[in-house]
Amino acid sequence: MSMAVTFVLMMVLPVGMDGAVTGKMKVSDGLPSDASFTTVEVWDSDGDGLDEIYLGGAGRSSPKTAGIRAYEYDTSQGEWNEFGSGLPGSSSGKYYGALGLGDLDGDGKMDIAAPLHTKWYEGSTNGVEIYTNMGGGVFSLYHTINVGHSAAEVEIADMDGDDTNDIVVSLNGGVRVYYGTGSVSSWAEYSPEWESHEMDGIAVGDLNGDGLLDIVGTPYTGDGISLYVQSASWTWESLEFKDVDQAFGIKVLDLDGDGNNDVICGTRGSGIRAWKGNGGGSSGGTSFSWTDMNGGLPSDNGDWQQIELADIDGNGHPDLIGARNSGGKVHIYLNSGSSWSEVLDDELDIGGNPYGANFGDFNGDGQLDCAACSWGTGVDAWLLIGGGVDPVDDDEPVDDEPDDTPADDEPVDGDREPEDTPLPLYVTISGAILSLLIVSIGRRKR
Repeated sequence: MSMAVTFVLMMVLPVGMDGAVTGKMKVSDGLPSDASFTTVEVWDSDGDGLDEIYLGGAGRSSPKTAGIRAYEYDTSQGEWNEFGSGLPGSSSGKYYGALGLGDLDGDGKMDIAAPLHTKWYEGSTNGVEIYTNMGGGVFSLYHTINVGHSAAEVEIADMDGDDTNDIVVSLNGGVRVYYGTGSVSSWAEYSPEWESHEMDGIAVGDLNGDGLLDIVGTPYTGDGISLYVQSASWTWESLEFKDVDQAFGIKVLDLDGDGNNDVICGTRGSGIRAWKGNGGGSSGGTSFSWTDMNGGLPSDNGDWQQIELADIDGNGHPDLIGARNSGGKVHIYLNSGSSWSEVLDDELDIGGNPYGANFGDFNGDGQLDCAACSWGTGVDAWLLIGGGVDPVDDDEPVDDEPDDTPADDEPVDGDREPEDTPLPLYVTISGAILSLLIVSIGRRKR
């Protein structure tokens, strides 16, 4: 660890009763800053309560970054360390699209399905590489699926409800689905009809309530968003969805809490678009109708790449983080269930060309944080403050005594209503957080 001392000052407002996100603390020490990555994926593969981040190296523009990187945040040192072993490094000459994370061999551990991206990147070998988790953060290349085309994104999910995870991959020409057979080296391919355009982002989810997962895919150029309904196990029906020219990141989940899954995607020229679904009209039905849920989302411009959703404010609705390729920033939008509102506006600045962004709990405090990657400036991470959870301060003592009046040198219990709640100024010195009580404001519940 560097002996240099760095001072970072950040004002943090009190947490509101609604669990709103009120601030952030940048924690990027140890992460690469002169590198290019495609997306950020998160998983706690070692079960220590800290989500790691996984990144596929991008190879289109300088600095080209080969291999797959994984990092975990060290809460005691306030910095990130490389995580695990056995993943391809900078000497591999391999470049990747959006990684898929999930258990592929049935042992309960997270494996990695890594799509080799060759159309826009350097490299000539097509395929989806499967790295199995041997435990203790050790990965091993077990099998490569020959997909025959440049691959952009992998999703891992149990598509047919047989308790075995499957692989869905977007390709230069369409989507392919590989159903698991119980062996990592053996897959049964039953895919939707082949398209004539490059497929970029994909998402899976049950759109009509029949227990089988369906697929939506975004075109890199023209032809609108593709919708593939799994009408029976391993059988696909292609339906018209939305005519959006050049869409990228896309997700399927219930945005408004009505029990029906919805669709949200980032586009190149028309902002971020969200549509509420009707569940196909009946279980297994295909009489879909879609209602816009765009209030508060950007409606023009774009180059929105990876988007991810998770409930960060505790209101029961998934909130959005998106990487916008132009502007050098990532953005967070809170979801009320009917509309959206941006928080930390223009504060999550990563520079370069942002391509990936995701939520994860990096310091184990129960509050989701966020990380982002770009082409050119590597990776940045922020601990989010609010959501009903204060950031963990590993140097602060915890008072276990049921005393109604906290002592001067003890932290205020967030569940009490003290007469005066001080406004903390967090000072980071080489990763250690010192809380200085500097201002007293009126009575307010945290």
